[in-house]
Amino acid sequence: MTHQSPPTPEDPLDRIFAYRAFDLRDRFPQPLETFREALECLQSERAYLPSWSGAIVAYLHGGDSIAIPERFFFRDEPGMGQAIVLPEDNDEVCAEVQEWLRQELQSPRDFEST
Repeated sequence: MTHQSPPTPEDPLDRIFAYRAFDLRDRFPQPLETFREALECLQSERAYLPSWSGAIVAYLHGGDSIAIPERFFFRDEPGMGQAIVLPEDNDEVCAEVQEWLRQELQSPRDFEST
């Protein structure tokens, strides 16, 4: 008799097929495989005023999308306003976003259709 392992539940993050980073001049038109890659685009020298218009969107299979809240990748800097998180914070930020996305994708709600 062969024992089969119980089926593993599908990870809600499997519904995401790409991420996209946006800056004021739309310098990142390519789809990206991970949130980290999108974050690194906004942290790069190539990004144009990301603290003014930076955004990251997760695209889902089926045509929906989820905008990642700015609170994850922007921090308020005293006397300077909003600034993108530092690269040394990326591991923590990515873990927080992953958890938030899992919760969002598991909750019944409408996402934006693109």
